[in-house]
Amino acid sequence: MSATLLLVLRIILVLLLYVFVSWVLWVMWRDLRKYSESFREQKVPQIGLYPQAEANLQPVTFKSSEINIGRDPACDYVLSDPTVSSRHARMVYLQEQWWVEDLNSTNGTYLNDQSLDQPTVITHGDRVQFGQIEFLVTIDLLQTTEVRRR
Repeated sequence: MSATLLLVLRIILVLLLYVFVSWVLWVMWRDLRKYSESFREQKVPQIGLYPQAEANLQPVTFKSSEINIGRDPACDYVLSDPTVSSRHARMVYLQEQWWVEDLNSTNGTYLNDQSLDQPTVITHGDRVQFGQIEFLVTIDLLQTTEVRRR
């Protein structure tokens, strides 16, 4: 009789364990879904790059949360200058700020005449330089767009 009771208690314990694990997985899935929905609704301020002393380049604005810059045609902003590497730099909107990062380019990326060796926050009015091409950065904090992921 005690062996049968012990077996029944073990089965009940295993079932309770499965119920608990299922509940934990359901809560994690629900929280992950809620987080992803809030991430999709995050607003990204429009960023503009205005070339300085470059007559053949036009000002450009971006509404996405990540911008790859370089000579490679796959980049979001293609610069055909020989001082720009094929994948020169990246600008990313993270933690409610725009960041610029050099991607180990040959001629470097500069922010306000300072060489970049790590991702750095950029603000409205900063000057960023890729190779020999310098841009004035504008960030439109009033006009925001939704994040567009690829």
